Amino acid sequence: MDFIVIGLLIVFSMVFFLLEFFFLPGIVIGAVAGIFCLVGAVFYAYAFVGNLCGHFTLAFVILSLLAVIYAYYKSKNPDKE
Repeated sequence: MDFIVIGLLIVFSMVFFLLEFFFLPGIVIGAVAGIFCLVGAVFYAYAFVGNLCGHFTLAFVILSLLAVIYAYYKSKNPDKE
């Protein structure tokens, strides 16, 4: 159950970030919601599952953010503003 909560928080955060980058540029609500979900996922992993899972979650979150940023800059419309 704990891994489902962590996974859903990470998926929701990536959805919020992608919405912010591609569909809602300039509106900060998606980015703030994504940051809260990522921080919540990492906190939940450290607090309720353990240090090892927290470390893996933190590494996965950092790699996922880098992948989203890379996808944003490789897309056809990064200068949509």
